[in-house]
Amino acid sequence: MNIFTGSNKVEAMKERKTRDPYFDNVKILLMLLVILGHVLPINQVERCNLATYYWVYSFHMPLFVFISGYFTIIKKERFWFGILKLFETFVVISLISIGYDVIVGKGASLRSLIVPQWTLWYLVSLIWWRIILYILPEKCHQHHVFLIVFSLIVSLAGGFIHIGTELSVQRTFAFMPFFMLGYVTRQRGYIGHLQFNRYMCIVFLIIVWVFYFIFDLHDKHFLYNKAYYASHYADLTGLMLRMVYIVLASFLSISFLSAVPHKRYRWTHLGALTLFIYIWHRFILTFLYYLNDKLGLPSSLPFCLFYTFATLAIIYLMSKIHFFHWLLNPITSLFPYKKGKTT
Repeated sequence: MNIFTGSNKVEAMKERKTRDPYFDNVKILLMLLVILGHVLPINQVERCNLATYYWVYSFHMPLFVFISGYFTIIKKERFWFGILKLFETFVVISLISIGYDVIVGKGASLRSLIVPQWTLWYLVSLIWWRIILYILPEKCHQHHVFLIVFSLIVSLAGGFIHIGTELSVQRTFAFMPFFMLGYVTRQRGYIGHLQFNRYMCIVFLIIVWVFYFIFDLHDKHFLYNKAYYASHYADLTGLMLRMVYIVLASFLSISFLSAVPHKRYRWTHLGALTLFIYIWHRFILTFLYYLNDKLGLPSSLPFCLFYTFATLAIIYLMSKIHFFHWLLNPITSLFPYKKGKTT
């Protein structure tokens, strides 16, 4: 968003009114979980923090990917421009990260352009998923069962291929079913079928958190889906864990979607900043980690929640400055079709 003045502010208000408040609520609440999931590593000793970490990582990215698929519309006349925008953002943020590493004395490594660092894997995987949809024959788009079955086979079989974090291939495999399910849900108008009794779903979400609080799984690798099975498990064990993960993430995602309110709130409009928040929160948290290393910040769950909301507040202020938006697409912003829906 730009710094709105005059007619631009009026246009922004009109756009806000036309957006579905439910999905904006889903997006901003999901982004809070993404930030919280990246704050919690400052202290995973306390059981509340560890349980919350497992709980968040059990579904926040699958649901994030589902929403991305839901809002993906393949328009051939502007498809490659959209891909170029995503790739440009990935390269710009990667170069900024490399520059930061040089400044703090870690040295420069262009390998991060091949192995996406931290949150940037999502941009690369999003490019892959959209290209896969684009190159699939038109008939496949109409056979929605095929898309889901195909993505499940790719997800489960992909774990046997000895490719790790390079070009985010493994995560592209692992999370593809959620992207395709989101795409199919939009095409079929099935979003209402994925919502159940709100209070029962809230209870289920709480039960899963309590389970994680009681039982320490002593293993986080199956939550990340960034490596092939044999890198951490026997192949069949890895396959079973990925199947369990897909089922668990699906139930938790449906429960979360059912629990999110449909009303418009004062904070609902933040859902329009999803990608902006996702990109920039990593830099705010880098500073948080630095402070924690130097000062030993309090890190119980209430403080982690405070850091999460503080990070969101800082990024919201950043969103008022046009420079931070421009920096994500300094080249493609000069060309036509620069306006479009973001994930």
